[in-house]
Amino acid sequence: MRGAEQGSGVSFEAAEHHIRGQGTGMEWGTWTLGKKAPCTLMVAVHYYRLVVSETVYEIDLENMDRIINGVDQLAEISVALGLLASNRQDAGTPTMTSKELPRDGNGDVIAEKVRFPIEIDLLRPAMTAARKVRPAALREPTAGDLERCYRHASEATSMVHLQSDLTELAPDKVRCLKALDFRPISELAAAFF
Repeated sequence: MRGAEQGSGVSFEAAEHHIRGQGTGMEWGTWTLGKKAPCTLMVAVHYYRLVVSETVYEIDLENMDRIINGVDQLAEISVALGLLASNRQDAGTPTMTSKELPRDGNGDVIAEKVRFPIEIDLLRPAMTAARKVRPAALREPTAGDLERCYRHASEATSMVHLQSDLTELAPDKVRCLKALDFRPISELAAAFF
């Protein structure tokens, strides 16, 4: 669901509510000719994320995630319980690693020669959806991915959200990457601009 919010003395900001769950019931209310009919849907929510400029809340019951203002409050518990796996299940078999990226004489990535998905070795595993991610699988950017970059005020925020889209890591998880992990993904994404 998309909407807008306005704080006291502040301009409007876009707000996105992402909800997944199972319907548990409906109340149709009273129907009257010529008037809007009220309808109430009841949902057992399994996943909820609120985004106002950036993720404020992300709660995923099935994957044991509870991220509030960028802090995963359950990450240490997930690690202690041994809920570890790879994030490669949807990305396909990597065809190239970050070390094999084709470069020109200046050391810049040659986008036309890159084969996706790309495996990016992380210095420190990223924790997401109760899984340790190491390495990260990077899919090929689409025009829509690049277009969404321009919705953000700063270049750094744009790159965080692009990396999030391409690696399936939440933006808050991308922000927690070491700079040496963030750089190769940013460098590759920049080759498409």
